[in-house]
Amino acid sequence: MQTGFSLKYDGQFVYGKDRLEAEKGLRIIRHEKRYAEFQAIEWVLEICNTGNTDTGMISDLHDCDIELPMSVDAKRFAGDCLRDDCVAVYAMNGMRSGSDYHEDDFASAMEFRMRKKYIPEKRTITYQNSPTGRCSEGQIPLFDMNKGQEGYILFMGWSGDWTATFTRNAENVHVQTGMRKINLYLQPNESIRTTSILIMEYHEGREKACNQFRRLIRTLAPFGKGKHPQQPPLAFESFGGIPTNMILERFNALKKHGIHFDYHWMDAGWQGNSKIPCTNCYTGDWPMHTGEYCINKNYHPNELQDVVATGEKMGMRLMLWFEPERILACSPIVQEHPEYYLELPGTDKSNPNRNVLLKLGDEKAWDFIYETLCYFIEKLHIGCYRQDFNIDPVSYWHNNDAENREGMTEIRHMMGLYRLWDALMERFPDLLIDDCASGGRRIELETMRRAVPFCRSDFYCGFNAEPDVVQSHNSGISMYLPYSGAWTKIKADKYASRSAYSAAMGVSCWCADFQTMNDAELEILREIIDEYRDIRRFFFCDYYPIAVPELDTSAWTAWQYHSPEEDGGVVMAFRRDESPMESARFCLKGLNADVEYILYFRDKGEVSVMTGKEMSEIGVPVSINTKRDSRVIVYQKK
Repeated sequence: MQTGFSLKYDGQFVYGKDRLEAEKGLRIIRHEKRYAEFQAIEWVLEICNTGNTDTGMISDLHDCDIELPMSVDAKRFAGDCLRDDCVAVYAMNGMRSGSDYHEDDFASAMEFRMRKKYIPEKRTITYQNSPTGRCSEGQIPLFDMNKGQEGYILFMGWSGDWTATFTRNAENVHVQTGMRKINLYLQPNESIRTTSILIMEYHEGREKACNQFRRLIRTLAPFGKGKHPQQPPLAFESFGGIPTNMILERFNALKKHGIHFDYHWMDAGWQGNSKIPCTNCYTGDWPMHTGEYCINKNYHPNELQDVVATGEKMGMRLMLWFEPERILACSPIVQEHPEYYLELPGTDKSNPNRNVLLKLGDEKAWDFIYETLCYFIEKLHIGCYRQDFNIDPVSYWHNNDAENREGMTEIRHMMGLYRLWDALMERFPDLLIDDCASGGRRIELETMRRAVPFCRSDFYCGFNAEPDVVQSHNSGISMYLPYSGAWTKIKADKYASRSAYSAAMGVSCWCADFQTMNDAELEILREIIDEYRDIRRFFFCDYYPIAVPELDTSAWTAWQYHSPEEDGGVVMAFRRDESPMESARFCLKGLNADVEYILYFRDKGEVSVMTGKEMSEIGVPVSINTKRDSRVIVYQKK
């Protein structure tokens, strides 16, 4: 596989492979890592000025500029549609407008779906995220370039604005990826990095390739490495403004019913000094206290010490919400250190509630937020640091770039973000990071190697969010990424809870003040959590969608997780609300034909034995007599 990068330097096109030395002290080094087991390679550029004067102007930088071999397409006649003997790019949809979550389930369900588009010869397809500064807004930088059995999966690393182009030539596809806007010079001794790229080649079809890519991402992600837990969080949510005594009462009820979580997830609302009741995410004035780095004693008089201690006795570490990058101008830290924050030029400075953006690229501002977060992590024994990001930062970056330094503010912010997460994990080796960002708006290679999108979509914030949409999300993102999370606020509902089963899962059916749970409902919750714990080990193994993955209320949907090491797995089947069918057969994947497997039908308490060949060719029979119901089948080698 040919590797390289390109740019314009003082207006002249320059191409480099591993290293480039140019006039005026410009040096570019391509840092590469290969994964031979996966036929994969990744790299990132180090760009620096080794001279005593400013470099020339760097523009049109493509950190990845390569030609990937693809066999010649079959000749076509006028009027022929393009088919699988032609090159196609599958691109993963990103996050949609939040209004869709309330108005349009079908639009919401399109998040994480792979869109397929053919590339005729001499044509170019360009992909970009929505120009907001959040990398998976509109489009996630994950692509599968395919022709029949061969192809390449590409995953970009950059949490800002990016662009990717694919141009079909006769015997290859020319791929260029990089930042959306960059036109700058480097000062003496200045060094930067920009986007990274991971490319995996395959020759045995997309289905096998997707699972190979999932395994590759598992090698990069933090789980099970060093002191990090083997799995992402299973968490019980309390909104941060719920008073301590109410949280402790709920803890007691969980303990009474033997319901065990790994983490107590406390979301926004715990910070500041508001006296207004703020007991769910849609009430109170908690957004007005974003960035006030103190625990609200009006809600938590003991500053959460009793919540933390009680949770730890129950085996729950604290998972706490922060939003360090966005803050209101009226916050004490902004008043004390306005130099730590970016303003929008022309903003009405008389408005104390305007948003400002932390300068993560500024050393003093970085030190401040790092020490602040360390203080809370130590004080509250935080096991999972949840970082939200509810702002479109691109205007703050671009409007604060110096002359002839377009893109530098964004670059410094990204470098500061990655450095922050790395420093926190170095200081706290067992710390997990939840990459929230308004639900899934920062999904890319660099964040996936450091964190988990525990809340992969803010669609789940709705108290009655449609479970079928959650299913569609799961079947989309799981094709390529093994680690993500979902949750539901619908209580005592196995259909809704099973729809949210993922490598990470939150339980939010008792997170707000007005939500209640009686003993019967808590017993159902115990059954759900026990079941999830029993099968969660499969959720980051190989994945196969075995029935309709899209949102179709008249259909069934089903998927299979399979562990090759264990030679076992789980099948989850859902009969949706308008489906007329009471039974189905599902042909499973990844099995050994001559091996006998024991199948446990958890809902009916039935056990059967089938060979791998029977399960793969005839299919596993599943009956669901009632609409909007589900089944879980666990299988293992006999």
